[in-house]
Amino acid sequence: MLPLLGATPVNERVVIDRNRITGGGVTAGLDFGLHIVARLKGEDYARAAQLSFEYAPDPPFNAGTPETAGAEAVAFIEVSAQ
Repeated sequence: MLPLLGATPVNERVVIDRNRITGGGVTAGLDFGLHIVARLKGEDYARAAQLSFEYAPDPPFNAGTPETAGAEAVAFIEVSAQ
């Protein structure tokens, strides 16, 4: 649907496009927030913020994108969405 609205989908967790910043996915909200903090206060401040809430992602599976999840997981999601 995004191309119909003039948008170009990309496989990024956080996208900065001119005066807009968007994030995709549940945990991307933390990445999104850290990007905002870095832009407003600097990278050192953002690193300190990340440390303060002990954000050290270590997912149990490498299945966060269709490319890494595998055909079976992608098919499962596609069927579930119908």
